[in-house]
Amino acid sequence: MTEAYFTLKAAAHATGQSQQKFREKVRAGLYPDRIKGKGYDAVAVTRARVEELMARNSAPSGVLLDLTTERARKERAQADKTEFDLAIAKKEYIHISHLEHVLERFSSAAAAKLESVGVRLRQRHPELRARHIDAVRREMAELGNYLARIRPLP
Repeated sequence: MTEAYFTLKAAAHATGQSQQKFREKVRAGLYPDRIKGKGYDAVAVTRARVEELMARNSAPSGVLLDLTTERARKERAQADKTEFDLAIAKKEYIHISHLEHVLERFSSAAAAKLESVGVRLRQRHPELRARHIDAVRREMAELGNYLARIRPLP
């Protein structure tokens, strides 16, 4: 079977529209792109036209599907998803489960450091009195309790 190709003029004529309208629908993705050096694939153009007409005829009474708008909406959604996936790959966004894991590790490490402040003060500054070290421990415990009460935003 030989392949058949349309010129722009023939493709527009075969689909019953102006060349400009046909070009717009190609840009919107309703019709296949031109194949360099050959033209528009006649079978693919015809199939796309049949699908377009079938979609219009199956629309609820009084409602014509605007396939160009719908295809553009779908392409925008796909572009948004692609951009978001790229942003994740560039580490501009992080999944919430990863963030939770990092915060848990940070919280555990911070709590351990806060609890050891009194011991480290006693070792580094033996001249400090017990009441001073106890005051620092109380402040650290209060800070730890405050941090433990912080909850994420809903």
